[in-house]
Order: sequence, then C-alpha cells, then structure tokens
Amino acid sequence: MFEIVATDSQIFLYLNLNQSLNLMKNLLSIICLCLSLSSFAQDFNFKSEYNPSDKKMITNYLSFEGINFSQSSISSKDLVNKNYIINLKEYKNGLLVNTTCLDKSNNEYYAIIDSTTFKFNILGKRTKNNYDLCLYFNRYSTKKYSFKLQSKYAEDYILKEIPIKENDLQFNKPFIFLLLTTPEYHKDGSASWCEVAASETPDKIYEKNKIPHFFVFEMTIL
Repeated sequence: MFEIVATDSQIFLYLNLNQSLNLMKNLLSIICLCLSLSSFAQDFNFKSEYNPSDKKMITNYLSFEGINFSQSSISSKDLVNKNYIINLKEYKNGLLVNTTCLDKSNNEYYAIIDSTTFKFNILGKRTKNNYDLCLYFNRYSTKKYSFKLQSKYAEDYILKEIPIKENDLQFNKPFIFLLLTTPEYHKDGSASWCEVAASETPDKIYEKNKIPHFFVFEMTIL
C-alpha cells in the first residue's frame, strides 16, 4: 500500500498537461474537418469568371445588348488601285424609298484600294426604334449612321449576310452582300432570317417573304 502526495507545482503541471491534451484533440478535429472539406472540393469544382476569349459568352452579350456585326473580305489580284462605293438602300412594301452612301473610296482619308485583299466590318446596334451602324476599315472608320425602324418589329432587325453568286462579283457591277431585316414569321410562331437572305433580291424579299421594311447593303468596285 502506498500513497502519492502531489505538491502545488505538480498539480499545476498536471492541469497544464490536461489542457494541452484537450487543445490537441480540438486541433486534430479541425484538421480532420478541413481535410474532409478539401476532399469534397476535389470532387465538386465551381469556378466563376469572365473570359473575353469565350466566343459564346461574347455572342450572348452582343445579343443581350442588341448588337450584331458583319465581317467582309474581298480578294482579287486586280483589286489594287480600284475604287469602291458602299450604299445602304431602304425598301418599304417592295419599293426603294431611300439610298444612303455609307462610304466611298474618294473620301478625305484614303483614295483607293491599295491591296489585293479588301476587308471591312459593319457594327450595328438597335436603340429603341432606331438602328445605329458604323463601318470599320483597316485604318479608319465612318461616322455613325442612324436609321428609323418599324416600331412593331424593332427588336427583330438584325444584319444578315446574303449568299453571293460568283457571276455577281464583277467590276463596275453593284452587288448585294448584306441585309438589315426582320425575319419571315411563320404561323407556328417561329421565325427565320435565313429564308429572307436566301431570296437574294429586294423584289423577292418582299414578294416571297412578305417583309414590309428592310435595308440592303450594296457595293460596287470601280
């Protein structure tokens, strides 16, 4: 039979050791929880960012803002030293009502085409009942133009490319390369801009697709 007698210093040391052990237990519990959460995060990843190189994201943004654009390129070994003119023609009920010269090569900046490839972009935006557009070339841009839209269908106007036949690409001959138009509306509620563009000429667009108001982009290489 024996007896342990503890002094005050021994009791203090025992209490400190006991507290340290409890602290270690709590710390181990926290570490285990963090490891568990880390393991879950590896199985379920979430990332939120804006990536300007994401074409789908850019397309969605442009659509949301009512913005659309067209990129055009013309190539020919005979383009050098040629002039050009780009007109926008407005049609109502199949009749030409207005012609606006958007740009021509004898402007104050550059006189002629100086390369075998001629590129330009057209950027447009719907603003209430108007459509604003601007042409961008290699070294300059035009002023911003604004055209009145039919208010009933104002949100449905977009730029739409027209398929160009090879025989239409001739010097000194105007050719249509782009539309600003509403779609052809179907009885089932669907709509199609492609069917309008497939008609190719202003008279067919009105007669076949029943489009009451649209604009035609016409270009001539001189």
